[in-house]
Amino acid sequence: MPRRRTSFWPLLVIVAAGLMPVGVGCTSGETTVRTTSRAVAPQAPSALIAEVDSIEAPSRMKTADTLSVRLRGTVGPNGCYSFHRTAIERESNRVRLVPLVRRASQNACTTALVPLDETVRVKPPFEPDPLTITVPQPNRTNVTATVSVADSTE
Repeated sequence: MPRRRTSFWPLLVIVAAGLMPVGVGCTSGETTVRTTSRAVAPQAPSALIAEVDSIEAPSRMKTADTLSVRLRGTVGPNGCYSFHRTAIERESNRVRLVPLVRRASQNACTTALVPLDETVRVKPPFEPDPLTITVPQPNRTNVTATVSVADSTE
């Protein structure tokens, strides 16, 4: 019985053809490949507002006193974010504090959370009524505190 030789060339051609990119919808054998060299960064907090866990404010003050409020929480999802400033919005008996953050680095970031510990001072005058302090939060209930404000002449 003669020995049959198996040719691997047809098999090699079929395997090689399967590994070659095929440009669907391309003309004259062109293939388009797009790559990016940078990693996608995690999303920042909504509207770039720091997450505040607690606020410390005096329970009482006078209308001519400067209001001092301490904000504690987290700046951002990783080490790429830093505290920027606190926007202060005032009405007669309301103060809204918005702690804003910004991306500090476009490079690789640490995975460590950046703590927030900032003191905000709001200049007088204030109305002699209860003063409500509100700190909006991106994904949960706002943090609030109430300060009793007495007339400075008392």
